[in-house]
This record gives sequence, C-alpha cells and structure tokens, in this order.
Amino acid sequence: MQDKDQSRWQGLWLWLLILVGAFNLGEGYTHAQEARGQLPNGLSYIIRRNAEPRQKAECRLVLRLGSGVQEPGEEGVAHFLEHLAFAGSKHFPGQGITRYTESLGVRYGIGLNALTGHDRTVYMMSLPLDGRAVLDSAMLIMRDWLSGLQLDSLAMERERGVIREEIRAYETPDPFYSLKIGRGAYGRSLPIATAEDIDRVRVGTIRRFYERWYTPSLATVLIVGDVDPQRTEALLKKTFADLPARPAPPLEEGELVYDPEYTHSALTDTLLSTATLDLIFPHRTPPSRTEDELLQSLIQRMALRAWAHRTDLIQGAKLTDYWYLGRTSHLALTLEGDLTMSLLRDIRHALSALSALQRPGTITPRELTELKERAKASLFALGDATPSSSWCDYYVDEILHGDLFLKTDDEVKSLSRRIDAVRVEELQPYLAEYQRIVQGNALVAYSHNPLLKGQQPPTTASLRQAIQMGLQTRRSLLRYTPKEEEKPQQKLSPTPAVLTAGRTPRAHILSRRTYEGIGVTEAFLPNGIRLILRPLPDADSLVRIAINQPRGLRAIPDSLQLQVPSLAAYMELGGIEAIPSRDSLMSYLYDHGVSMTLTEAMDWGTLLGSAPTKETYPLLRLMREKMLRPERAYADFEDIRQGQLSEVGRPSRLEQMLHRQPDRRMLRLIDSVLGTYVPQREPETREQIQALSLDRMVAYHRDQWSRTEGLTVVVVGRFDLEEMLHEISDVFAGLPRRSLSSYPEESLRTSRPETVITLEADQADQTLLHNIYYGSYTPDLRTSLQLKMLREILRGRLIARLRSEAGIIYSPYLYMDYRPGPRPFVSLRLETLVQPENAPLACRLIEELVEELRTKPAREQELADIRRTFLINKREALTESNTSEWQTVLLGLVRNGEQLQDFQIYEELLRSITPEELRKTIHAVLNPARHLIYSIVPQSRN
Repeated sequence: MQDKDQSRWQGLWLWLLILVGAFNLGEGYTHAQEARGQLPNGLSYIIRRNAEPRQKAECRLVLRLGSGVQEPGEEGVAHFLEHLAFAGSKHFPGQGITRYTESLGVRYGIGLNALTGHDRTVYMMSLPLDGRAVLDSAMLIMRDWLSGLQLDSLAMERERGVIREEIRAYETPDPFYSLKIGRGAYGRSLPIATAEDIDRVRVGTIRRFYERWYTPSLATVLIVGDVDPQRTEALLKKTFADLPARPAPPLEEGELVYDPEYTHSALTDTLLSTATLDLIFPHRTPPSRTEDELLQSLIQRMALRAWAHRTDLIQGAKLTDYWYLGRTSHLALTLEGDLTMSLLRDIRHALSALSALQRPGTITPRELTELKERAKASLFALGDATPSSSWCDYYVDEILHGDLFLKTDDEVKSLSRRIDAVRVEELQPYLAEYQRIVQGNALVAYSHNPLLKGQQPPTTASLRQAIQMGLQTRRSLLRYTPKEEEKPQQKLSPTPAVLTAGRTPRAHILSRRTYEGIGVTEAFLPNGIRLILRPLPDADSLVRIAINQPRGLRAIPDSLQLQVPSLAAYMELGGIEAIPSRDSLMSYLYDHGVSMTLTEAMDWGTLLGSAPTKETYPLLRLMREKMLRPERAYADFEDIRQGQLSEVGRPSRLEQMLHRQPDRRMLRLIDSVLGTYVPQREPETREQIQALSLDRMVAYHRDQWSRTEGLTVVVVGRFDLEEMLHEISDVFAGLPRRSLSSYPEESLRTSRPETVITLEADQADQTLLHNIYYGSYTPDLRTSLQLKMLREILRGRLIARLRSEAGIIYSPYLYMDYRPGPRPFVSLRLETLVQPENAPLACRLIEELVEELRTKPAREQELADIRRTFLINKREALTESNTSEWQTVLLGLVRNGEQLQDFQIYEELLRSITPEELRKTIHAVLNPARHLIYSIVPQSRN
C-alpha cells in the first residue's frame, strides 16, 4: 500500500514538473547546450554552448530591419546609424566600445564589426573569455546599441566623411547587381547609400529612426561560444529585463519588384573569347521553418536536379536556383558559347528537357534513387567541431527568416528516412512550377566581346521564341543516363614498388632536440637536412609534409632565365621518372588519398605532400623521386611550345590586363622595386622559344633540389614520432651532402628607387596612395614581433587620425614583407584611397605619424592590447588538431630565419619588448630617407 502511494505521488510530481516546464516555454527554453526565449519587453535571445574555439564567445545583436524600412528622405540613415553605434554610448562614451574591445585583444573591423543590409542590421563581437567579466561588458555594449546610443552632432560630422570614403571605395561585386535587385524599394537604395544621401542626413532624422526601429521587439541577442547557457541567460535577463517595451511600426517583408516582361543588361569586354548569357527568372520561395517544409524544399531541389541532369549535357551550361533576398529566389540558366545563335539553340534544348520531364516515366526508378542519394548527401548537422562564428551564421538566418537547420545526427537520420520514402509523383508539381516560372518575367544578363562577330545581344523576341519552342517540344534530345550501378569495391591500386622498396633497419640521425613548450622535435641528418616534426594527437589521419629549399626564383642567374622559365609549372607537367605510366601513378594517388604539389616563390621552393598516416613512407619516397628524377613530359612540353610560337607578336593576356588595370601595373612596379617580385625574363622570340629544352630544365631542377644544405622537412599531423624519424632518415639520409648554390651577383645589386611616381588612370575618380618605407632588419623572432607590433600600432593610429579625426579615409591597408636573404630586407606599404584634393593632407598626416612613432615610445597600454591580440590569435590557431596552421607557422619560421628556441618562449619574448626598444626599431625601419610615394591619380582633363 505504501509503495503504491509513493508511486502515485512520484507520478503526480512528474506531471507537475512537466506542467511547470510547459508554462516556462513562453519565456525561455533551456537545456545543456542551448537556452532561448523572449523577455516580456519583446527581446528574443539564443544562447548556445560551443567550445570551438575554446575560451571565446561570438556575440551578435541582430535587428530584423535594414535599409528596407527607410522612408523617403531617410536614405542612408540605417547605414549612418550603424557607424554611430561605435562613436559613443551611455556606458561607453566616445570611442569607449572600441577601446574596451581592443583592451581584450580584439581589433576593430575584425573582431568588432557590424553590417547593414536591406533586411537586417547585425552588430558583431568576437571576444576572448579569459578576462574578467567579459560577458557582463558584452551584454552592456549590446544593451547600449539597442537603447543607449548618444548620437551627438560632433560624432556625426566626424563619421560623415568616413562613410563617404567608404562609399567611394565600395565596388559592387556583381556587375549585374542593378539588374538583379529590381526597381522596388530594395532597388531604389543600396544599404551602403550614396555620398549624396549621407550628406543630406541630419542628426534629428537619425534619432527619430533610432527611436522608431531600435526596439526590443525587433531585436535578438545571440551568443554562441564557450559559455554556460543557464548562467549567461541569467546575466542577459539581468541586463535587458528593465528595458521598456516599445511598439514598433508594422514590419512588412520587402519584395523584389521587376518589370513584367524582360529586362536586359549587357556587359562588353574585349578580353572575353566567348559570350555568356544568364537567363534569370525571379520567383517567390517558401520558408523552411519545420521539418515538413524543409523536406518540401529538398524535393524541389530534387526536381531541379533532375532537370539539371539534362542541361549538364549542354557544354558550358549551368542551372541553379538560389535565394537572393527577402523571399525571392533566382532560377538561373547560364549558357556559354561562341555565337548568340548557339545560345538560343541551347535555350530551346534546356527548356525542351524541362517539358519532357512532365511525361510519365521520364524519371526512372534508378534516377530517382540517385536524386535521393544526392539529397541525403546534402544533409549535415552542425556539430561540436563547427566554429561558433558558423553557428551564428545559421542562427541569423533562423532569426530573420525562421529557416530550420539541423543540429543533431538524429535529425539528419529522420529527414533521410523521409527522403527515402519520396515518390516520383511528388517531384511533378515542382517541375510544373518551374515551367510556369520560365514563362514569366526574366532578367537577361549578357557578357560578350564586341569585336567578335555573331555575339550581338539577343532580343526579347528571340528569347521568348526560344523559350516557347523549347516548352512546346515534348521530346528532348537531352536524355539523362544514370550513373552505372555501384560495382563491388575494387581492390586499391597497388603501391608502386619504387615507393616501398629499400627500408633500412635504423635511423641515421646526427642530432635531435625536443622543444617541450611547443611540442616540436628538431633533428638533423648527417648530410645537413633539417627535420621539424610536430605530432598532433587530435588531428585527423592526414599527415602534411613540406620539403623547403631556400633558393627560389631570385637565385636564377640572368644567363639562365631564358632557359628555365616557369620552372615549377614545367616540372608539374609529369609525374616521376621511375613510374613510366602516369595513369598508374594517378590511380595510386587517388585510391590511397595521397597528394603532392611543387611550388616556387622568389626566395624558396616547396614540395607539399599529404597522405594518411599509413601512407607517409611511400609519400616521402615519392617526394624524393620528384626532387631528383621528375618525369620528362615531352609531349606536353611540345604542345606548350607550339602554343607559345602561335602567340609570338601578340600581346599576352597578362599584358592586356596590365594595360587596362593601372592598379595592377602599379603593384607590379612596387613589387619589382622592393624585390617582393622580380620579373623573370621570358622567351619572346621564335628563336628563344625553340631553344627551350626540357632536359635543361630538369637538370637545373635536380641541381637545386639535391643540395642538402638548407633543405628542411616539416611534418605535422597524427603520427608516431620515432617511426616518422626512421622513415625520413631512411628516405633522405643516403643523399650526398651538397652545399647551397650562391646567389648571382645581379640579385645582390641594389639601386635607389625613384622617390615619387605618379600614374594617371582615365577611369579613376580617386587617388590611390602607396606610402612605402623600406630598410634592413635583424632576422630573428624578436625583431619580427617588433615589426608586427609596428604594423598594428601604425594601423590603429591611422584609423584614429585619418579616419576618425580627419575623415578622409575609410580603411587603411598595411602590407609588410620581410626576408632574411640574400640580404635582410623589410618593407611596409600603406595603401589609402582618398579624394584627389585630400592626397597632400593624407601624406602629411602619415609623415607626422611616422615622425611621432620614431621619436616617442608607444604607450604601454597600447602595447599590452597588441600583445593580447597576438597571444589570442596564436592560441586559437595552434590547437592540437589544426595541421594547416601548424604547417604554415613552422614553414614561416624556416623561411624567415627564426629559431624554434625563440618560438618556444614566444610569450616571454613578446612581453619583454619595451616601448623604447620598439621605438628604436621603428626609428630604423620608418626612415624618411627611404620613403616612397607612389600613386594612381585621375587623368587630367586638359
């Protein structure tokens, strides 16, 4: 009796807990990984625990409004307000938000940023969590963005010039943007606005817009990172709960509006060899808020894929249907060909394929199975390894449009089972809908070369006729043949004997040392080859191997340049000499997951390879063969030679591009002057081309790669250290010791470049300034860190002086290059885009900043913020699983002449750099006597 009562009371308590949980769903929902809900004032929130990367949080304030809600007379206000959100708020006056985040090591414009779109405004912070009360401050910043902006006139006037410069520097990435955006509210105003719009904006207009639209009911706080969802939720409620609820105007989802018939846009380019036609059909797309709706969108994709199975048979054709804006998608048929008439023919074939798909039995069971497999393969769940920033991207789509995304493997399995049950009849309504869509209005984007005959833009009448003829043809010449049935798994291609034979019983290691602080082992073979190994226990099974030799294109004497042009490209033509059948080599590489690539630069050549752990020994043997005995691909070599001979006397494509793009010409000149890129002599005459010899090229390649002195093998990935040392020794210890080749005399000569160079461009309306400083430096890690700190200090002060105070630039770009040999050289290039009348002021301010840095030590807090940025970036990049970053860093140390023992004490070195020591380095590098001013200016209109 007592047991029954106890059971009854336990059941009642369970029912009560469920009931309480149901009542709580209105305010919020929490579990171990995620908390979400809505406060009484209307503010929504989503918080998710995700430890990739660790000790970091991605914070977003997402507003479901953008430039689309601007009324007449408010053009540019949404974008202007976004800028002012960083110019002072209640709890962070002036530049307080920027100063605070930079104190955490977060750079403005990278870890702190915002964007304004047609339908959204998103404020973003990427914050390290190892400081005190970081989330508290982040919440306060987002609260200020929503309700505490100061919006004073002085800050507005300072920012006005910055926004104008941003607009001037902005280039629409799509040449057909105005065609695709239509003529509705979205089409009348870019979110970035125009300079004239920004000039008209007044502070009162901004305040009214802010008070009307920045309301909790239109906002969502999104936090994803290494956080506790429940504690963060409690902090969020404490920060935002007392914000008053303010009604917002009705928010209508904007629509893209187009002309009812056909709208044409043409682009001419004399570099084009073929014409491209994009036939775009705008149509409304339904949301995918539930699993049922997501399934329907997948069935629609299956229908599109069935059509694409047939259009793929047309050479140069591509069929897509992508979301564009709001609830509008663009069904696009892209065709490429030599003649407009052939493109019209291809339209008929493509549309006849769609029409034929309406006939029963056209989609066979085999094809349906293939469509299902492709749909299931597209499914994925965001997991623990997904970076928090990627989680945020998906959550933002959910916030704005309610679109569902999959978070667990169980959700993927559930949807996969439903895809398996799809019948061919369920595709027919979507095929019929596509047929209806292509009979409606269309956007016509046409790119062609006006110098070529037969490429005149198609007319509306010809396009309509091609479409109607295609749709009326119920039988199609484009008949899809499904892939062959999966054959029983074939045996992997055998590993060629030359890649496995000859293992020795012991390793030939002259010396070795392990740097425990960074987990790196360094060893030397008796012939001088250096080994650097970093085992990564959490990495996947792919091991990355890089063999670096310290003589690149700069080491080629003038007398040899005409004989060995584009050396790496010619060596990549073939495989290796010891495996005569290239097909068998390619089969081995493909079947065993092995890859290898040869690259060359000015100061080094690198052979890159990757393979599963069990295939590292054959990969090492393969790399040695490529170094010493590459295949001579005579037939391919001769094809290239004949192609070069046919082009003699004609300007190359590169020459044409340099002629029409002055910015590329200027960069080529700058690279040549600084030695970043030294133009190599290329064969130009028939005699020089005919004199080319593949045997001579192979001989030079072998000579360089057989020099063991300075050769370094870098290995990162999941492997056994002792086994890897044994394998490398077995493959490379037997090479005879050879010294490095000396640099030719011509590469050691230096000449003083011209101090000022100006290039006129007929299409430029602004001045592109390059302020360049160059000099010598000490090749070690301590100096490299000082150079990087110099770059960050200069960047921050340029933003403060030229952007925030003077308002004459939007964003400066700093490029730094340093190399240890043949003579240590460093260059710093500052690129700014300004109005022509502001160019003298920009140069003067830059020179004043440089003099200030040369004479006055930086503030200790300024250095502390930069140190923190460096340490956070290093921590996030060099994890126990990131093979790519480890390879990049270790190769960088090798190429820059930096030592592993210094990298082991990276933090100690960084913290020991004093303001005065840094000032002395700055004084030496930023020398006014070595200051170049190169610029591209608008062509004079005399």
